Amino acid sequence: MEIGSFFEFPKYDGIDFENSAYHHIKGNISTQQLDSIFVGDGRQAIKLLLEELIKKNHSEFYLPAYLCHSIIQPFAELNIEFKFYSCDEKLKPDLRNIPENSVVYLIDYFGSDSLSKKEILEISKKNIVILDISHSILNKERLEILDKNVFMIASLRKIFPIPDGGILFYKKGILNMEKRVFEKNNNYIEMLEAMVLKKYYMNKSNSETSLKNYFLELYRNYEFLKDGLITVKEIPPISMEILKNIDIKKMKTQRTVNLEYIYDNLNNPNVNTIYEKKELKSPFFIPLNFENGEIKERIRKKLIENQIYPPIHWEIPKEVPKNFTFEHALSENILSVPIDHRYCQKDMEKILGILNGE
Repeated sequence: MEIGSFFEFPKYDGIDFENSAYHHIKGNISTQQLDSIFVGDGRQAIKLLLEELIKKNHSEFYLPAYLCHSIIQPFAELNIEFKFYSCDEKLKPDLRNIPENSVVYLIDYFGSDSLSKKEILEISKKNIVILDISHSILNKERLEILDKNVFMIASLRKIFPIPDGGILFYKKGILNMEKRVFEKNNNYIEMLEAMVLKKYYMNKSNSETSLKNYFLELYRNYEFLKDGLITVKEIPPISMEILKNIDIKKMKTQRTVNLEYIYDNLNNPNVNTIYEKKELKSPFFIPLNFENGEIKERIRKKLIENQIYPPIHWEIPKEVPKNFTFEHALSENILSVPIDHRYCQKDMEKILGILNGE
């Protein structure tokens, strides 16, 4: 069985609405004072928010030096100038040199809390905070951060088995989004087809190389489209349907079980986990930091030879200056181990056999 890569079309869990991923995202907010709006993807959520912040004459923007290109893209399209800040070895942001009245983009890396709720609210007294919870959206406590200066965004396809989707959270009354009507979204059709074909492929006992090549081509075509000009569109309707029919508790439980099994059984002196197990409150991938890029690449190739596909979060964009040496070195040495809800202990044993055998 293959492990990793994009989600195949999921099996519906036949659950009560209250247990659905949709209810967790949209309807299970204790304060009921946090509003949200779905859009086509995470980049669109960022661009939508940035357009609103520009209207309010915000001009100083700070991004973490450890990030992916898709975060920079909406800033570039809107001709927004930005500066970078650094992180420590736990990827906790160093904001000491950021002036007041700035817009600070934070990322909850790998399902951790980049900063505590208390720390974020302290920063928001003097700055606007954009908190990227794409990796931490399974952590219900992140959806309880409520402040007029705190906005949260997420790319939903990072965690949930949907063709695409993004969301923007904000305190009620801060943004006037109620009457916004977005263009219909048809770009996702290729991605949906790729997911359906992958499910068929994964369920067959005999491998069909031509089928796999076809759905991978569909996937690559979709990824290529996303690098074009960002237009804010509605979330794919099939994504909403899937979110209403998958069990959020079941998903998080299996991810947690897999995470704990890897942590408890990993035994390789050349590999370090960036976080302690308890710090990953929303299991995403397990980030492994290797002693050097050569060891990382050797293990990555062995994993791929055994049909395990670990992504790299992330290849640092060219815009990040070379003097951010920690971030560039981490990008060279890091590998993300898939532990999501599709997989069981047998799959984790397969991964560990390679990691521990090196």
